[in-house]
Amino acid sequence: MLKFKNLVPVIFTLLSFKLLLNQYFLKKFSISKPSFADKGFKNKIYKPLYLQLSNSIKTELEYGRPFIFIPVFLAFGATLWFLQEKNISLSLIVTGFILSTISTILSSRCSLAMFLFTGAITCTFMGAILAASETKRKPKIMLFKPITVELRGLIEKREAMGNEKWRYLVKILDVKGISLDSFPQRAIISTVIKHKPFMQGKIIQGLARLSPPSGPVLPRLFDFRFFSYFKSIGANGYFYGLPILSQYTDKDPKPSLISQLSMLLDRARTYIGEYIRHKIPGDSGAFAAALVTDERRAISLETNEALRKSGLSHIIAISGLNMAIAAGLSFLGIRKTLSLFPNFTERFAIKKIAAFGALFTVTIYFLISGFSVSAQRAYLMTVITLISILLDRISICLHNIALTALVILFITPSEVMGPSFQMSFAATIALVASYTKWENKAISHPLLKTFRYGIIITGIIDFFKKILLTSLISSLATSLFLIQHFHNIVVYGFLANLAAIPLLSFIVIPAAFATIFLIPLSLDHIPLQIMGWGLELIIAIAQSISRWGNVIYIGRIPSVLFISLLIGFLILTLLKTALCHIGTIIIVLSMSAFFFLHPTPKPDLLISDNGRLVAFVKEDTLFTNRTNPPRFIFSQWQTALAAKNHQKPQKINNKRIPSEWDQKSIKILLNSFPFRQFVCIDKLLCTGQHETGTIISVIEKIESINIACKTSDVIVTAINIDPALCNVRLLITPKILRKSGSLEIIIIKSPKKNEKPTFVIKNSTNDTERPWRYSTQPQFKD
Repeated sequence: MLKFKNLVPVIFTLLSFKLLLNQYFLKKFSISKPSFADKGFKNKIYKPLYLQLSNSIKTELEYGRPFIFIPVFLAFGATLWFLQEKNISLSLIVTGFILSTISTILSSRCSLAMFLFTGAITCTFMGAILAASETKRKPKIMLFKPITVELRGLIEKREAMGNEKWRYLVKILDVKGISLDSFPQRAIISTVIKHKPFMQGKIIQGLARLSPPSGPVLPRLFDFRFFSYFKSIGANGYFYGLPILSQYTDKDPKPSLISQLSMLLDRARTYIGEYIRHKIPGDSGAFAAALVTDERRAISLETNEALRKSGLSHIIAISGLNMAIAAGLSFLGIRKTLSLFPNFTERFAIKKIAAFGALFTVTIYFLISGFSVSAQRAYLMTVITLISILLDRISICLHNIALTALVILFITPSEVMGPSFQMSFAATIALVASYTKWENKAISHPLLKTFRYGIIITGIIDFFKKILLTSLISSLATSLFLIQHFHNIVVYGFLANLAAIPLLSFIVIPAAFATIFLIPLSLDHIPLQIMGWGLELIIAIAQSISRWGNVIYIGRIPSVLFISLLIGFLILTLLKTALCHIGTIIIVLSMSAFFFLHPTPKPDLLISDNGRLVAFVKEDTLFTNRTNPPRFIFSQWQTALAAKNHQKPQKINNKRIPSEWDQKSIKILLNSFPFRQFVCIDKLLCTGQHETGTIISVIEKIESINIACKTSDVIVTAINIDPALCNVRLLITPKILRKSGSLEIIIIKSPKKNEKPTFVIKNSTNDTERPWRYSTQPQFKD
């Protein structure tokens, strides 16, 4: 969460730095036109190209483009640091930063190219320093394995889950039988019983089942454990029954002033959310509360799926559209009102007064928004835009986006790893860059102006054209990150946005804005009903378009392709001159390579990080050992591997199995089923056969260990087994999975007839030794 005491000095320091840097570039590196002697045919070719290149570089410098690339290299440095297998010494990174800074200063006397190159390296080191510093500030303890404990804790936040169930962020104060020094500081704990919610700031006590935050369900997928670590959350779980209120004791630490203010804001936030959900029943009310307070868990699964499949899930988040409308309505309202008083208008700059009023309005909105990444980006962007108005500067430009990114990267660089940060900035950069390039290329409609209502018709056409272009540009800009993180694209998303965005912009958000300020006066009934009506229409649009089957599963793309497309996107959007088309060339070449090169082979076997879910993979089908696999894991497996089909296991009774069961017997049994089909025997174990003859067994109960060890090549189990008691080629136990995380295995047939197949194993942790991967606490017993 961004702290306001950090924002003011950071923003003004960066603004000053930006102005000084622009002036420095213009004075230090002024590019003069080259002189060419007449050397014949070659000069006729190279001279125009060189002049064009020189002019383009000069234009980029005049518009301060090097400053825009500073957050890019900061983010690059932070990303490199987070992706390392081991922690790199902070002193080593600082040494590299100092040396590269000296090189940058010295190279400023030599050439522009060398100065930019060393400057980029310096920013990269700086990004790594920011990432290392944030990691060092966070608590090191995360839960090692699932545990049932009696605990007391302070409620810092709460969130409705629907059906009168709640989810609490609890600061742990006491754990029965366990020292707090070896236990996580915070946990997210849900209730499974309907109840009246406990207030923030209260202490609750109860028996809870806690588990470690889950890691990636497959290599290169989203790492929930990473982001839990940087939110200081070391465990999550649920209460057995209903917790009870407890009293403060002398040993309990008193909340800090910042914590008290945070809890007070969260009380206001949850009160507004409950009030809206009470006044607007159903999913419309939950949706309305999410737009105001960012409490999204009360929205039903069906509506969430409809929004996702229609490409409208982004509107749930509090983003730039919400902040822009709130600031715009406030700014215009104050300015128009003050313009009614001519004497006041002549004496004071009402534009700046309106900007102050809009700044106050969006700050109130931000305080009750839940401080999500998209809300932080939107708020900072709005604040910088309003400050630009106060300073008589250009308000909407790429430099302001760069300043916003710098603020977030200086305070919470870990956000650069998340899809919210990436997609939010990608859409904003693409929109600002596109409209900046097209601002002087407006096309008039001379024929329409000849009609009586031609100007009105022209305005309507321009409005819908801008909505269409905005939807198209933002969809294209975020599609790369959508594929990287969620492995699918929505074909008709721009049509859904074309229908829903006008409703959101002109009905829902203005009504939400009015509701926030009318709730204290009890005059909110009409705007709430308007808001609910608008959201019902948006949900109906989402449900209709989601039935068209417009989600295309792409699966995981190669990392090299993602990086090359990202570089192309940044060059295309951040440069102003024809040099931006270098990015176009990179994108075209990368896409061509993706379509024409041989695709990456899919794994043959998937294993979850708890060893309870195992699946064979064959083309677009997953053969699982469970009839109803956990949705959280299985849905990610399906999208990551573009495997939309599910083949359930075949179940048989163990009375059909011979009493002396050996490998020959099991092969006779498995040969009666297709390859990769799991056969489950009376809840004892599930077994399946690969085309190479490799037999994989999943042990469900301890009674089946002897049989499985005798007949299998690979054994997966959630039961702790001594490897000395089970002589198989590959034994995967909870101890191994706690270190490796989820696994994917490729089974390669040996070219020699008598040799057994080989296994290529990839784990989701990539054998990294980072603070968010392992806990320093002792291993607890259940």
